[in-house]
Amino acid sequence: VGGSLFRIYRDVRFSKDKSPYKTYTGVQFRHTYGKDAHAPGFYLHLQPRASFIGLGIWHPDSLTLAKIRSAIDDDPDGWRQALATPVFGNGFALSGDTLKRPPRGF
Repeated sequence: VGGSLFRIYRDVRFSKDKSPYKTYTGVQFRHTYGKDAHAPGFYLHLQPRASFIGLGIWHPDSLTLAKIRSAIDDDPDGWRQALATPVFGNGFALSGDTLKRPPRGF
């Protein structure tokens, strides 16, 4: 499985901080069948005193998002059990954007 190293240059066009380089680096490892950045995968973020590993799917298309939501909705107890396992709870946390209301149909 190959990875994709993020660029080292910052986009300074709209930033007050005009430093040209990032102080961290990131690498994305997509699923074998992933064709673009929206495929499920792993992310490795390397930064002094702030490194982390992430996994999941970033901005899935509407069909994929509906499938994910349906899978959780079809087996909510399985989802809760997965989140409550010691393996998950001792080293991982859910993060990211949250919805104010459930999506239509859920």
